[in-house]
Amino acid sequence: MPVKGKKKAQARGSQGRRRPAEAPRPVVAPRRPPAWYRTGPGRAVLAIVALALVGGIFAAIASTQDDSGAQGRADALDRYTGEVRGVLQSLRPAASDMTTAPTSVGEQETRKALRERATSWTETIEGANTNLSRVLSPSSAQSAHSLFLQSAQIYLAAGKTYALAAQIEGDDADRVLARAAEQRDQGGQLWQSATVLLDEQRAEVGLGVSGLTPPSLPPAQPQDGTGAGSGQGDGSGAGAGSGGG
Repeated sequence: MPVKGKKKAQARGSQGRRRPAEAPRPVVAPRRPPAWYRTGPGRAVLAIVALALVGGIFAAIASTQDDSGAQGRADALDRYTGEVRGVLQSLRPAASDMTTAPTSVGEQETRKALRERATSWTETIEGANTNLSRVLSPSSAQSAHSLFLQSAQIYLAAGKTYALAAQIEGDDADRVLARAAEQRDQGGQLWQSATVLLDEQRAEVGLGVSGLTPPSLPPAQPQDGTGAGSGQGDGSGAGAGSGGG
């Protein structure tokens, strides 16, 4: 008989048992592609862009420096040309007067007049020569400056040779006069060569021709208000004729 107070255990079937709750399944989010700048090609593009920017900056700086350098060279050449032009103005009266020197000094009066003129030429050219030697040339005009100096020296030698011719007589005087005329013309040729070299340097920096014609020729006329004539033309020769008269 059953014991009072106890309940008979009830058998449970397999369906009556509670199943344990299953663990929640993790939600897997879809994988997003990496940002383009984190990919290999993206990094390569960024590197190219960075290099292009840096290159552009350096190019801009270099261009600015080149422009500044070109302008500086132009200013230096213009300054130098102006100083040489000032010397040329003081040299021109004596050199151009040489072109009218006599080719013979047979008469006493002719020798006396030539001696006075030659003394004046020498003094003038010596002063111009001193001033020219004090002109500071830029590096680009050193070759031209050297020829300008040689030209002035030869003009000075011509003046002294004319003075010597005025002190002697006969055929010897005529030969000395011929030598003086040769020196005068050589001085003009050297001056013209110097002007050509200078104008080449001026053209490289965008400047016009200097118009520094040889001292024995008339000054060049300015063109279109540029202040520098084309006057290189027939300035190959340095004097209007081998002698004057």
